[in-house]
Amino acid sequence: MLRTKTLDRLLAADLALFGALLLVAIWYPSSAIDGYGISYYLTHLDSFIPLAIGFVLCAVLSWRAGRDLPTTGGLGVLRRALRMMAVLIVGIAFTPYTWGTLFDWTHQTLGSILFVEQLLMSGWIWWRYARSWFNATMIVMQIVGGVMALLSLPNDGIMVLFQGEVIFQIGFSFLLFHSLSRLIPDELEAQLPLHRHDEPPIGQARAHS
Repeated sequence: MLRTKTLDRLLAADLALFGALLLVAIWYPSSAIDGYGISYYLTHLDSFIPLAIGFVLCAVLSWRAGRDLPTTGGLGVLRRALRMMAVLIVGIAFTPYTWGTLFDWTHQTLGSILFVEQLLMSGWIWWRYARSWFNATMIVMQIVGGVMALLSLPNDGIMVLFQGEVIFQIGFSFLLFHSLSRLIPDELEAQLPLHRHDEPPIGQARAHS
C-alpha cells in the first residue's frame, strides 16, 4: 500500500530526527543552543555522532518515502521536494560551522535553503490540495518558529534559535504527515497524478450536469 508505506517512512524519519534531538538535548545540555541552535550539537564529537545518525536516518527515510511516489503530477513535485530535502539534511549534518569559513557559509546556506523549501512545500500543499484549518495553523507555527530562529541569529538576538528550529520542524512534520495521509489513495498507480483540492478524487469521474 503506497499510502501506508509512505507514511510509515515519514513517521520513522520524524522519530529519528526528533529522537536524536531529544537525546542530545538531555545528555548534553547547554545554553549555547539558544544562540547557535541545533547546529551547536554538530560541533562536538560526543553529540555529533548521535545527532548525525539521526539526521542521516531522517534523510534516508525521507528519500525512500519520496522514491515510491509517482514521477508526474502533484505527487511528482512532492517526490522531488522530499529527495531535495534529504540531500540538504545530510549536507547540513556534515558541515559543522566551526570547521572554517567555507563550512560555516555552506552550513548556513544549506540551512536557509532547507527552511525556504519546507515552508514553500507546506504553502504549496495547503494552497493547491489541502486547505484546512489544521494545515493553516501548522504553517503559522512554522512562520513563528522561523521568525524566532531568524531573530536569534545575531549574538545579541532574542536567543531562542533552538526552540524556533524545533517549533518550525514540528509544524512542517505535522502538516506533511496530515496532508499525505489524506492525499495519497491506498491504491495508486504510479502514472496517475495527484489532483487539486477542487477536483474529484483519483479514480472518480467528475459529475456531468
